[in-house]
Amino acid sequence: ITAAGNVGVGTSSPQAKLDLRGHLVVDAGTDPILYTGTANSELNRYLQLINSPASPSASGLKTGGLLVADNYGFGNPGKNDLIVKGNTGMGLSNPASKLHLFGSANIVNPFLGLTIDQTVNANQNTNGYAMKVTTTTGGVTSTNFLINSFGNTGVGTASPAERLHVTQGGDYQLRLENTASGGGFWNIGQSDNSFASGGGSLLFVPNTTNSSSATVAFTTGGRVGIGTTAPSGAKLDVEDSSIGTAVYGRSTLGSGVFGESTNANGWGVYGRNAAGGYAVFAEGNAGQARDKGGFVKAMLYVSSGGNIHQCYNGMTGASATGISSPDGCGFHVTHDSIGVYNVSFGFTVTDRFYALTAEHEFQSCIPDCSEERNKGANYNFINDANTLQVLVFFPDQRLSLTNGAFMLVVY
Repeated sequence: ITAAGNVGVGTSSPQAKLDLRGHLVVDAGTDPILYTGTANSELNRYLQLINSPASPSASGLKTGGLLVADNYGFGNPGKNDLIVKGNTGMGLSNPASKLHLFGSANIVNPFLGLTIDQTVNANQNTNGYAMKVTTTTGGVTSTNFLINSFGNTGVGTASPAERLHVTQGGDYQLRLENTASGGGFWNIGQSDNSFASGGGSLLFVPNTTNSSSATVAFTTGGRVGIGTTAPSGAKLDVEDSSIGTAVYGRSTLGSGVFGESTNANGWGVYGRNAAGGYAVFAEGNAGQARDKGGFVKAMLYVSSGGNIHQCYNGMTGASATGISSPDGCGFHVTHDSIGVYNVSFGFTVTDRFYALTAEHEFQSCIPDCSEERNKGANYNFINDANTLQVLVFFPDQRLSLTNGAFMLVVY
């Protein structure tokens, strides 16, 4: 004991009121108590562990279990356990929640907030989770959020079956929203029987919670509805009541809309107008494969001199009017003798059907008159499968070939 009243245990030069050089054993027969004052009031003092009087930096503390509470009866932490009654702050002095993390990045180091690193070995129990958030209401506990041992994330479910598994009954499972000017929101969900649209569909509903306003619906039967929540007319059922066109196809390379049927009694594309209007309307030329029936393959109006005046090529879509040339729309007319015209189409025509008619003409007579004479036309196959020979004649005279205009349609 020094003259200053310092007591040294294990030292003759104590540097504080009690200077112990060695270990300290405190055995009160129960939980020992270390007081930080003697006043009969709340002193709000802290027990500090300091490195040394000469170098007063903070020292660490090792403990098997730790309770942080204003009442030590709050809990009894086991070894390796930490129990905190209030808020826990990491990186800040005024935590606003049960766990409040704070930090900032710099040029070199990023901010690393929370890391949960779980190890799941083969053949071990996988019923655990990396994170779980629950809510208890009226004595019933439900899972809000859970990441299981496999990394699957569940929202509204404690047993997520996929990477993201969202469960919600009686309402939508997802909302995508943009709050900026011009934005809005989409409600997306698997419907049940409480929905106005009925159950069993995946619905996409813009800017409302009314499921009857869904603009896109997918059924469990593989049908897709656009403008309807009950697609029934086809695999893709599009209903329009505001635009004027239910389906619009545009391509810069090929087909805007393509339909195919593998049934001999089916249709690749089927059109119907229940109001009596057009079932199919083409604002442009209509074409078809050369060896198929139904559409026109070629149409020509040829003058008596062998020039094409009008034409349409159903194989290429080419058309022309007001021309006067032996060539047009990919066709060529050869007129080398009276009443004989060889029409070359550029594709096989010997297996197609034809409609051929000659033009009715007025013909001059002597001395000063005119008379009407009918002309006839028929066709002939020659050795070229791409060419049809047309013969124009007077039907009232034998062997009377004559030059004459004609129209020819190939089906």
